[in-house]
Amino acid sequence: MADSQRVDAPGEKEGNDIFWNRIRDKFMHNQWKWVQFYIMDDMSLKEIARQEGVTIEAVKSWGPGSQEEIAARQRSVSQVV
Repeated sequence: MADSQRVDAPGEKEGNDIFWNRIRDKFMHNQWKWVQFYIMDDMSLKEIARQEGVTIEAVKSWGPGSQEEIAARQRSVSQVV
């Protein structure tokens, strides 16, 4: 099933919103754009580049730092649970 067709379990969206709101300030501006558009809004790199007026390569460069930050935050959350 494609992510765009996925149905959230009860309470899942609220849990995701809480997670993203807690870590949003940990990202640089463009890293947050990558998270918001690529992960949350399921936009393609090409769509993001067009919307932001940059190259696809620029959008790609936002991803690695974002991915590292997400992984670090997920690890810290799992240690609490």
